[in-house]
Amino acid sequence: MKLLVFTPCNSALQDPILGSSLIAIFHGITFKVPPGTELPSNAVIPKDWAIFSKWGLEPEEYGKEYTSKIEIYWPDGTEFVKASLVSQQPTRDGMAFISRMTGFPVGQDGEIRVVQLLESGGEIIYGPTELIIKVNDPAFIATINQGEVNEDSAKVT
Repeated sequence: MKLLVFTPCNSALQDPILGSSLIAIFHGITFKVPPGTELPSNAVIPKDWAIFSKWGLEPEEYGKEYTSKIEIYWPDGTEFVKASLVSQQPTRDGMAFISRMTGFPVGQDGEIRVVQLLESGGEIIYGPTELIIKVNDPAFIATINQGEVNEDSAKVT
């Protein structure tokens, strides 16, 4: 088994014939609040987004049941959300999981940590795998405030 893609995006679509389509992959979010406004540490904005993962399988792994478990943590380490998805008959084309979210955590600047585990038969068979989503990253904000977006600030990591 091989993890091929693990990323946040604005939207992910799955077509049984054409495969997966990811719309607007991102690794950070920057926003401004009006002067004098303080957000609560658990503030969430209404934003649809998704965590997408695509897996390549070996022949002996076809047809088994797999469960993707996603845990998302605020920058201070407290849990934001947990989600579990069960695979739909994985085949030689592999399998994909799309964890759809309806709110984005913005109450704390820093790094949101997304952790994924893959289970089969009640046992962890892959992971944990982690990715980071930056919220109001100071380096990126400084570049935007200077009126320029250079190659380093626009780089997808």
